[in-house]
Amino acid sequence: MPLFAGGLVAGVALAIALVFVMRPETPQASRPEAAAVPQPIVNEPCGFNAIVKAADKTDGSAAFGSTGPGAALIVRGKEAAAAGRDRDAEAAFLAACKLESPTKDAAAVLLRADAKYNLARHYASLAQEGAANRNELNSRASSLFSESLAVYKAQLGGEHEKVRFATQALALLNDGDGEAARRKERVAAVSRPSAATPVTAPSNVAKEPVEPSVEKPVVRTAEKPIERPAENDTQSDQRPSFDCSRARSQPEKIICADPQLARMDRDLGRVYARAKRAAADPQAFQRVSDREWRRRESECRDRECLVDWYRERREQLVSQGGDDREWNR
Repeated sequence: MPLFAGGLVAGVALAIALVFVMRPETPQASRPEAAAVPQPIVNEPCGFNAIVKAADKTDGSAAFGSTGPGAALIVRGKEAAAAGRDRDAEAAFLAACKLESPTKDAAAVLLRADAKYNLARHYASLAQEGAANRNELNSRASSLFSESLAVYKAQLGGEHEKVRFATQALALLNDGDGEAARRKERVAAVSRPSAATPVTAPSNVAKEPVEPSVEKPVVRTAEKPIERPAENDTQSDQRPSFDCSRARSQPEKIICADPQLARMDRDLGRVYARAKRAAADPQAFQRVSDREWRRRESECRDRECLVDWYRERREQLVSQGGDDREWNR
C-alpha cells in the first residue's frame, strides 16, 4: 500500500508538471504590468527670457504679467505682431507660455501649446527677415514647434489642422539655408499681388499706390480692365486681384484655379487698401505685410492652408482699419 500511494503521488506530480509545461504561453501584452504606458508630453512653461529687439519707439512698452487669461495674451500677441510691434508680440506670447496652470486638463495643455506655436512662428518670421540673433531665434522656434506638435498629436489626433500646420512649419524651419535660399529665389520671382481692382473701375485705378516690392509699374498694366478682352461677370468673379497669367508660385497657381480663393484674394485686396490708408505707421504696416506675404508663399502648399491664411490675414487688417464687411463665402 505505501508503495502504491507513493507511485500515485509521483504520477499526480508528473501530470501537474506536464500541464504547466504544455500550456500555451500567456502573451506579454495581456499582462497588466507589461501594458504600454503613455509617454509624458513635454509641455512645461517656457523657461527663457525675451530676446527680440523693439521695432521702433512705439514697441516694447506693453507690460504682460504672468497671470490672467492665457487666450487673451495670445490674442494680444497676434495683434502686436500684426501691428509690427515685434517686442510686444514676443512678450505677450511668452507670458502666455509661462502661465502656471492650476489644472492639467486638456484645455490648459492645448492653450500652452498654442502659445508655444505662435511664439515659434514669431521667432521663425523674424529669423527669416535676417535678425542679428537669427540662429538663436531658429533654435527656439524649432524647439517650440516640436513641443506644440507633440501636444497637438496627443490631444487632437494626427489629422487635425493644427498638427498639419505645426508639421509644415517645422519641416520648413529644418530645410536648411540651401533650401531657404532657393525658396527665397522662387518667391522673389513671383509678381506681388496688390490691392484688388474692380473690373468696372476706370483706367486710372492702376495709379493707386501699390506695394513697394513691385519694382516696375508696367507689371500692373495687364491688370487694367481696359486691356483685358471682353468677358462676362461670371469670368470676372473667378479672378483674383493679380494677373493669373503671371502666376509662378504654387500658392498663386492654387488661388487662380479655385474660385473661392480668388474671391477671398480680391476681398483681401480691398481690405488691404483701406487698412494701408488708415495705418498710423506706414513703414511698420509694410514690414508686417511683407512678412505675412512671405509666410503665405513659403508655407502654404494646399488649399486648406491658403483659406486659413486669408481668413487670419483679413482679421489682422480689419483690426487695423480695414473693411469690416462679411465675406460672401
